[in-house]
Amino acid sequence: MSREFAPIEALPEWNGLPPLLADEDGNEIKTPEQWMNRREALIRLVEHYMLGQGPAFDAPIKGQVIKSERALENQALLDTVRVFYGPGFQGHFDMSVLYKDDGRKKPAITWSLFSYTGPCPVERELVLERGYVLCSFYREQMTPDAPMKTGPAQAVYPEYDWGAIRIWAFQHSLAASYLTAQPYVNPNALVATGHSRGGKAALAAGILDPRFAVTAPINSGCGGCGNFRYLGTRDGLTQDPALTESLGRIAHVFPYWWNQTFQTIGELNPPHGFKYESRLPFDGHTLRALVAPRALFSSEGLDDAWANPYGSQLSCKAAQPVFDLMGVPQNNRLFLREGPHQFGETDWRALLDFCDQQFSF
Repeated sequence: MSREFAPIEALPEWNGLPPLLADEDGNEIKTPEQWMNRREALIRLVEHYMLGQGPAFDAPIKGQVIKSERALENQALLDTVRVFYGPGFQGHFDMSVLYKDDGRKKPAITWSLFSYTGPCPVERELVLERGYVLCSFYREQMTPDAPMKTGPAQAVYPEYDWGAIRIWAFQHSLAASYLTAQPYVNPNALVATGHSRGGKAALAAGILDPRFAVTAPINSGCGGCGNFRYLGTRDGLTQDPALTESLGRIAHVFPYWWNQTFQTIGELNPPHGFKYESRLPFDGHTLRALVAPRALFSSEGLDDAWANPYGSQLSCKAAQPVFDLMGVPQNNRLFLREGPHQFGETDWRALLDFCDQQFSF
């Protein structure tokens, strides 16, 4: 067994967050090239201890428009697209693609939804008005949000140990493969977003798929842009798993989101306090930094104590030196707002403002 894949209890403890700008031997990382090499090693650690293994982000697909109609008072086209994937293209899911057929290549947003109902009119109108393509899909067509051993994606790819978060991340990549082939999409201006568990999946997609120019997890919390080691509210550090979701709690309640190794790290028994988090070779700051040099936008509600607004701010600050080293200090953005656990119009406007800056609108 390699040193990097030792059992969690055999790994050394870190006093604080593991350093990002140091290689496996503790040597300082001083150049962008060194960071990109280290990045690959860190991704393997995240796969081993949390997300599991999955197919390549650019796995072959076939896309078929099964319905096309005018939408939003004839301002746009709304295509229902069936995406086939996997060996023999035996797996499939459907997605809605909303766009103006104006002859322009536009940025495109992939959005993992909680239900079949789709985006509300305000979100659709706002994204369209700002000049973007909106591609939305229901994640449970890939795997149920329930403790099932074999969902559709697992049946198609039985050889992988991936959990639902990585499967939903792969769905973003499958959508990206369809979008980049469309004449109305700028393939260099893709955005992956989602809320809560969908935010965790969007972050994983941005880490694993370099085609996403902007990664935008919203209220992603534990296993996203939050922090495993440090829990807190808008008022500061508490280390209280009754107020803020801990690694042990999320592994206990949602074991199917992760791989089996993740179950060995936190305290699975109530009240789900700390166990081996201090030995984990990465944390929320690592997940943010793995997107660099591409752009990372996250949004947090200050009243959303469960999603760890304190830890999210800590992760953002700790990831900043990587973005600085890569020469893109502006690409690490944390948007803090008043309010609870939601993905509302305020978040959308802030996200689109950030994307406009990235794509020079």
